[in-house]
Amino acid sequence: MDKAIDFIHQEISTIIKGSLERSNVSHQSAEAATNFLDKLLLLGESHNQAFSTETIIANVITMMLAGEDTTANTLAWLAYYLATYPNIQQKAQAEIEEAKKQGIDLNTLAGIESLSYLDAIIHETLRLRAAAPFLIVEATQDLDLAGIEIPAGQNIILLTRKAALNDEHFAAAKAFRPERWLKPDTENSQITPHQKKAFLPFGNGPRFCPGRYLAMIEIKALFSKVLSEYSFTLPEASEPIQEMFQFTMLPVHLSLHLNARH
Repeated sequence: MDKAIDFIHQEISTIIKGSLERSNVSHQSAEAATNFLDKLLLLGESHNQAFSTETIIANVITMMLAGEDTTANTLAWLAYYLATYPNIQQKAQAEIEEAKKQGIDLNTLAGIESLSYLDAIIHETLRLRAAAPFLIVEATQDLDLAGIEIPAGQNIILLTRKAALNDEHFAAAKAFRPERWLKPDTENSQITPHQKKAFLPFGNGPRFCPGRYLAMIEIKALFSKVLSEYSFTLPEASEPIQEMFQFTMLPVHLSLHLNARH
């Protein structure tokens, strides 16, 4: 592990060096930055508060890990729920087929965003199986939180799933109901209570996950293609699915059949 960490640090240090060289040559501003790393470096310079190399490396590693494992695990859970609820899977496939009949190009961002039911399925998967089950934050000042005194510098572990699994926040909170995320004028969408503030798979506030929209696009783009050609089913006999914590929460003993539709 030490060798692997050293290797990652060396690689990222090289990437940072290249980014600094590009910015020095182009003299670009933070507003003109085209990627996360350049923005981070240029903002530090423009505010005369350059981040340390270790801080930047830590942020880049977080972006790399959080943007890969979390999305992959969500894809796995999404496939599991589609296999578990064939009627929901069929409705998602019908939506994709209808979009194609209407001439909607699902290779475009606008086309992907038009799949509202698939979007609802993803939201419901994230509500029940948030890949990041907790966040660690640090108090920047002394504060009183509901009668609990928290000193500045204290680390706080925030559970991201607990609120979403509370019946006071979401009706039948343990049930898988994508319809709860649909627009009010859509059939069966009036499932209450529905407290969106209790939906925290990407965190909330000023540290809201910057990769949220990219993750949603990736998931919808992949499943819009997969569901066009295939259906997921559960095998007749398999070990009960479980969860394991390895930086993120991943499914264990997940076994599915992928069946060609045509």
